[in-house]
Amino acid sequence: MFQKVTLLNNSLSVISKNNTLLSKRMISLTQNNNKLFSQLKYKNSFSLNKSTILPTIQTVRFNSNDTVKTEVTEEVANAAPNTEFASSLPDFSNNAASNITDAVSSIPLDDTSFGYLKSIGMAEHPFYWLPDTIQQILELEHVYLDIKWGAAIVLTTILYKMALVPLQIKQSEVSVNLAKFQAESKKYNDQMYDKDLEHYQKMQTTVLKLKEKNGLQSGQMKYVFLPMVCNAAFALSLFTSLRQMCAYPVSGFENGGWLWFENLVNIDQYLGLQILSSASIFLYTKYVVLANQDMMPGAGSNSILSSPKMQKVMKFLPFLSIPFTMSLSSGVVLYITASTLSSFIFGRLVRNDKFRVMLGYSPFPKREEILANAAKAAGDKPQGFRDSMKQMQNQQLKKVEFQKRMQKKIDEFEKMRSMKK
Repeated sequence: MFQKVTLLNNSLSVISKNNTLLSKRMISLTQNNNKLFSQLKYKNSFSLNKSTILPTIQTVRFNSNDTVKTEVTEEVANAAPNTEFASSLPDFSNNAASNITDAVSSIPLDDTSFGYLKSIGMAEHPFYWLPDTIQQILELEHVYLDIKWGAAIVLTTILYKMALVPLQIKQSEVSVNLAKFQAESKKYNDQMYDKDLEHYQKMQTTVLKLKEKNGLQSGQMKYVFLPMVCNAAFALSLFTSLRQMCAYPVSGFENGGWLWFENLVNIDQYLGLQILSSASIFLYTKYVVLANQDMMPGAGSNSILSSPKMQKVMKFLPFLSIPFTMSLSSGVVLYITASTLSSFIFGRLVRNDKFRVMLGYSPFPKREEILANAAKAAGDKPQGFRDSMKQMQNQQLKKVEFQKRMQKKIDEFEKMRSMKK
């Protein structure tokens, strides 16, 4: 009897140990399953073996007369899930970055978003290529000022014309001073090569004093050509930029204009913009280009535009631009019109005394004053372009003869010095 009780106690102890081990395995399996479910939130980075089966628990009723079956303990102890887990998470940094980049790049841009021009292959190098810089400026005005493309074209044209105003005023000052200097130094230049070397040096000294008197230092002559170079570079860049944008065409150009030229991509069928552009060129030619001949060297007497026939041609020449602009898009012709009109307005302001004084420059000299100084210094009636060319040719011949005389004297001096030795 005592042996049966002992055997029963041993059996109960084994069952208790088996239940404890089974509970621990159940907790471990639950934790592993929870970890598995949390990891499934990623992009299927792990695979779960479908053969995962929890061990089956069988209830055994022991009889006091039966032998203890220890196989249950071995089954529970040896039971293990067939699930295999990765030891570390994969690296999502590169994939995530590429996915974000692809997602952003796949978002379609329109003309209301900054960067639209770059997305279609324009304005790629705005920091060192002037046409791309102008396209970037047009896009900034269109997006952030919320204006039409046509208004952006006009605004950009006016801004760059305003930026050239100080250079144009400086150009007018230098041109007026140059005209005064050439008129005053004309008689000295004519007599410079008539006599010997001493006379030449005396005339040259007088000319240099006159040059200094009129404020024509060595660095001032660049202002005669600098505004023209800057204007030509910007005008050509804006022209090519608009032609590219109209040829693409850029989104928003189809309704970027007004009135009869609302579509900036199409050609103006009514030729309204072409007529406006030719009229603006006529105003600019008559009241700016021809009027500025008064302050050019010789007070307009030595210029090719000073002849009456040439002035008549210059007045009707702008209207010949209509056939050349008939095939251009409305956006390009709109720029030409805005450019010539703004050039006419700012060209007149450059000659306005109040505007010049407001910017800190001296008043513009009167036409009568320039002509009087030129006639007084020249001593004869104004010459035409053909006469001035003949005079320049004669002056060059006198210079060559003077150099030959000086070289002959130098040779004689060297010969005499060699004979004394």
